[in-house]
Amino acid sequence: MFTGSDRNYTNGVALTAVSRDLQGGLRPECLPQPIGLYARFIGWADPGFWRDSGAQTSSQNLVVRFGQSMYTPENKTRTDVIPDDRPYAGLLYLGLAWNRRIHPQAASYEVLDVRELTLGVIGPWSLAEQSQDLVHRARGIERFGGWNNQLRNEPAFQMAMERKFKPYTEGAVRPGWAAT
Repeated sequence: MFTGSDRNYTNGVALTAVSRDLQGGLRPECLPQPIGLYARFIGWADPGFWRDSGAQTSSQNLVVRFGQSMYTPENKTRTDVIPDDRPYAGLLYLGLAWNRRIHPQAASYEVLDVRELTLGVIGPWSLAEQSQDLVHRARGIERFGGWNNQLRNEPAFQMAMERKFKPYTEGAVRPGWAAT
């Protein structure tokens, strides 16, 4: 819609909710069960992640994301499998991320550590064909003809571990609504 092209990465949409900052040490037994299980999973996958979580100079928050992504080949009129092009594919997913920010004492930087788990489904269960058809009908755009050849249903799993450094600025992270 924005680039005038509907090939390769076709569309992605996500609804994301971010918690307020959680202060102090982590007590998984006090969290809602799915989040507590996720916190335990992080401790198993990355035992050092919780080491400084209760420090005075740290803050943490939780991110929940529900989304869909879809991918299509360049030629939207062909209905057969196109061996040398991207296959039709969709991904419907739910992601859960834990962000932890630490400002080491007397340091001019702060660290953002993220541990994100994404679970989803690829294939017809992702509803990518129906979503694309809905938008194309509403906008009067020709529909793609090869969705019968999309990737088959299969589970999707992704665990991402990320660390970022940035200069420290007092009050740079503030609670409330924001846009970037």
